[in-house]
Amino acid sequence: MMAFLSLLLVMGVLGYIMTYIPTTSCGPFRSYNYMYELVTLGVLKLRKGNDVWNILLFITRPGFIALVLIGLCGRVYYLRAKAQAQRGIVAIYREMLVWESRDKEFLLQNISLVTKGQWQYKLQESRDIDPIISARAVPKTVDSEGDIPEDISSQYLHITPSTSSTNPTSSGSDLDDQLYARYKKIS
Repeated sequence: MMAFLSLLLVMGVLGYIMTYIPTTSCGPFRSYNYMYELVTLGVLKLRKGNDVWNILLFITRPGFIALVLIGLCGRVYYLRAKAQAQRGIVAIYREMLVWESRDKEFLLQNISLVTKGQWQYKLQESRDIDPIISARAVPKTVDSEGDIPEDISSQYLHITPSTSSTNPTSSGSDLDDQLYARYKKIS
């Protein structure tokens, strides 16, 4: 770090000497007013009105430099946002891998239980079953108005009402009407 700062300091001093201190009447730079004229006039032969000289003057204008800096800042902002988005995606993928490993553990555990003959399926009977989700495949038959006829829905939806979700005094046709209305909302 100190070497870099020393290099910047030396380059700054040399740049100041080459551009702001006039040359004396002796030495290798006696025919030029400043040291940098040796490069521009002597080596590159850049005179006023030359195309390369005009381009060099245009590039060194403050407006052009400001435009380049704004463009670089925009590019840095874009790349930083892209990197943060990729970090977020990596975090999501890692979480997915964790869940997949848990799923694998669960499945392998159940496969080992099945192979040992210790598998017992337990149905939770206390849970209310949603008739729309647990319905068998209802045919896609529709009438002229685009509705599924009631006889098809009541034929394929076998539901026993539980006391917690429906009124115990309601008849079977009321339940069919409720199911039909619910099915119509979903589809």
